[in-house]
Amino acid sequence: MRTRGVYGLELRERVRGLEARERRRKAGEKLTSDKDREGQGLDAWQEMNVVTGKALDELDRRWRGFSWS
Repeated sequence: MRTRGVYGLELRERVRGLEARERRRKAGEKLTSDKDREGQGLDAWQEMNVVTGKALDELDRRWRGFSWS
């Protein structure tokens, strides 16, 4: 999350899906249609929520001492 952000997490999830599909193909299992895109995209990932929460806490801590004067 620190180096790639939400886009990196999205790409990682897509790669995991492709790897799982390839494993099923090699095992001779019936593959599902790739056309169903529901569920793909930005999800509420637990990991992302934790990292974002920590980043916001740190930002809040830093800005508490800030003064415009």
